Amino acid sequence: MVAVVAITLLLGGCGGMVNLKSYTDPNGLYSFSYPNGMVPVEVPPGEEEAAVILRDLIFATENVNLMISDYDGAERITDVGSPAEVGERVATKIIAPPGSGRTARLINAGQLQTPELTYYLLEFKTELASQNRHDVVAVTVSRHRLFTLTASTLETRWPQVKDAFLAVAQSLRVA
Repeated sequence: MVAVVAITLLLGGCGGMVNLKSYTDPNGLYSFSYPNGMVPVEVPPGEEEAAVILRDLIFATENVNLMISDYDGAERITDVGSPAEVGERVATKIIAPPGSGRTARLINAGQLQTPELTYYLLEFKTELASQNRHDVVAVTVSRHRLFTLTASTLETRWPQVKDAFLAVAQSLRVA
């Protein structure tokens, strides 16, 4: 319970400093915060797992997206593995799958415990042919679904958006 209070206080402080907005699913299934200045974009055809995609109005390479996938492999994220183990799976299956031309390196892995669920908080450096990126991911399992919230930016912009993107990852809540 102390960890939840500490995270809540941390988010409250960050939210005021970085000016986050709140997004809540119309059905009450999930919610998260995202930086002011981001707007929703249409989910492209064939991307059915993408529940929400937000892009920054000024820095179009910055985005926040929530993916929801069916997942029968475990009932809780802790059943899938440790934060580091899940982080490696996220790196190779979601951020930089084979044939994508990307490589992702897990640089930080931790967890956030709430009374309802455990969330893994993961940080990656991702290399593409034309750019280097920094990704922060929150992942959890609930009701046989895998929820993956990603905040992504260019590596050169990371110092400016670090606090906001870490607060985004810590804000994911799934009912």
